[in-house]
Amino acid sequence: DFTKLIAPFMPFLAEDIYQRLKGPLESVHMESWPRASKVDKKVLDNMNEVRRISSLALEARTKAKIIVRQPLSKLSVKTKLPNTHIDIIKDEVNVKEVAIDPSITEEVMLDTNITPELKEEGIVRELIRAIQDLRKESGLTIQDRVSLVIDADMSLRDLITKNTDVIKNTTLLTGITFNTLTSEVIKIAEYTIRLGIQR
Repeated sequence: DFTKLIAPFMPFLAEDIYQRLKGPLESVHMESWPRASKVDKKVLDNMNEVRRISSLALEARTKAKIIVRQPLSKLSVKTKLPNTHIDIIKDEVNVKEVAIDPSITEEVMLDTNITPELKEEGIVRELIRAIQDLRKESGLTIQDRVSLVIDADMSLRDLITKNTDVIKNTTLLTGITFNTLTSEVIKIAEYTIRLGIQR
């Protein structure tokens, strides 16, 4: 169905995908236009509610001055939603748990208490974002495997060492070393660091 829909706009790509999928006809361009099935209004209503709740929760984050990359433990919401929709909210708002609580006074209530474990996870995510930005600025592709040099104080070095595997796997690094650098200073939480690519 996807190839049929894109065929008028991307004829060669549509044909290539269709042939790889071994479509029943000689060409995707001989297929009939797909017909839409009945619209499930309940699904649309639930998704509108998911968007509304996510928006309120993100607004609460902004008011609390907590960046989205910093994981939080819990979001309480008044509205009951299917588990699949709750998972979407968890990803969108970056919380570990979404609890349905009709007794709360607001539509949403965000637990803004950041435990040491959550703080560490947030710092690692910020570092990963900074490394990904550096890869992009350096013109690296997904195929390029490079080593990273980090200039940071000892407490942050310990945190990085503890999470080395996660950082390496997520950012496609072959290794991480520590050394003095003169590159641009990057601020992550209360830390200042410098990063460098070693090809």
